[in-house]
Amino acid sequence: MIKLTFLGDAMCKEHMLKAHQHKNGFDFNHIFERVKPLLEKSDYVFCNLETPISLNNTNLTSETYCFNSPLEYATAIKEAGINFVSTANNHCLDRGIEGIKCTIEALDKIGLKHTGISAYSRQKPQIVDVQGLKIGVMSYTYGTNAFANHCYLNKKQMFHVNLFQNQELSSKITRFFYHNKRNFFIRVYWRILRLFNVFERPLYEKRDFSLKRLYECYKDIRFLKRQKADKIIMLMHIGGQYNFEPTNYTKQITKWLYKKGVNIISGNHEHVVNGGIYDKIDKGFIATYSLGNFVSTNGVFDEPYDKLCQYNVAWHIYLDEKGNIQKTTLTLLKNIAKGEKIQVVPCVELLKIADDKQKLLEEMKIIADIFSGTDNDLAIIENNIELEI
Repeated sequence: MIKLTFLGDAMCKEHMLKAHQHKNGFDFNHIFERVKPLLEKSDYVFCNLETPISLNNTNLTSETYCFNSPLEYATAIKEAGINFVSTANNHCLDRGIEGIKCTIEALDKIGLKHTGISAYSRQKPQIVDVQGLKIGVMSYTYGTNAFANHCYLNKKQMFHVNLFQNQELSSKITRFFYHNKRNFFIRVYWRILRLFNVFERPLYEKRDFSLKRLYECYKDIRFLKRQKADKIIMLMHIGGQYNFEPTNYTKQITKWLYKKGVNIISGNHEHVVNGGIYDKIDKGFIATYSLGNFVSTNGVFDEPYDKLCQYNVAWHIYLDEKGNIQKTTLTLLKNIAKGEKIQVVPCVELLKIADDKQKLLEEMKIIADIFSGTDNDLAIIENNIELEI
């Protein structure tokens, strides 16, 4: 059988830059040392690269909405055994359009396949060969943190990022009111909006519907069908923040993608693990809403410490030679501190050395139950690196 593995968000926060820097640059290989043997057992591995990449290691990450990571970080991801990264996410414009161009040049330079952002014109989805199967890969995001990084794309620039909807605060009028809340008249206006549940939710959960954006996504699906892809994969960046249940918008987009012909949906962005749809395998469809943070300091060196966001899932899908889904499994992973550094480790390995084994096992069960939607047996969790869903 052919084994595909999907990983969550690979982030590179400011703490990581300081911890993994040395006099000649950066070395991030330590992060992946203990998860690399697991990834080597897969035929193809996907991950969400949630940061722009710098070619010359300048203008690096400085704050939450200004991510930019060294080339060595992308190189370490590739050397860990990751074959493909999605680049359409809410941080892809943290360094503007030049950051997108630089990221693409960097990933092409090291030979790490990617999709989701474009440099000079709209690109078609990628098609990769995995053991003779034609796998079509798409990457789309709900937004780009434009409210914070202030990088708004005009109509001629929209090709740079694959979006499910318009960028947050895409209307200049709404944007003006949002950034001038201290004005008395604007405060009154804002309260009126809230009476009608406008902006009741955070911006990263707000819908800004665009038929044009959805049509572009639909065209990408049709393109992959015309190319006779054996499987169509959507690497989907969408949702809220630290929600253990997917948002309604996440469910709606997932349902829409299923109806349009996507076979596998791997969701990211929540920073915690969510569940998925596993009862449509006989119809050639399977989906997860969020795999959590594959690499991050959240829950380890940064808040929140009470959301189990240091845990994440490696999601495995087994296909036969014709591309039919045979089974799906999960591996529980955890970000841990090694001095000031971060390391991703399979939880089963941590059980062997844990000071509080029972607590670790109980937390593993919580994550496994959320992701699979079933009540997992503690003995099975403890003794199996892959849990069947």
